[in-house]
Amino acid sequence: MKPDKHELFKKRWERYQKMGAIKYGLFLGFLYAFVLFSVSLLFDFKNGDLPIDQILTYINTELLLKTGFFLVFGFLFGLYHFKKSQKKYQS
Repeated sequence: MKPDKHELFKKRWERYQKMGAIKYGLFLGFLYAFVLFSVSLLFDFKNGDLPIDQILTYINTELLLKTGFFLVFGFLFGLYHFKKSQKKYQS
C-alpha cells in the first residue's frame, strides 16, 4: 500500500525543519544563486569562442548583480516557504 501525500510530506519536512527558517532560506538562496550563476556561465561559454581556461572572463557586474538578486529572492522565498510548510506540517 502506498503512503499518502501528507505522510510523505511530513517525513520530508522533518529533515528540513531541523535547519530552521534562516538556514533553510539561505539554503534556497544559495541554491537559486548557484544555478543561475552556473547556467549563465555555461550559456555564455557555449555562445562564445574562448577556450575553457578563460571561462572566468564571462563574469561581469551584470552576472554578479543577477546572482545577488537571486540570492536575496531565494532567501526571502525560503523564509516564506518555511512558514507555509510549518503550518501545513502542524495541521
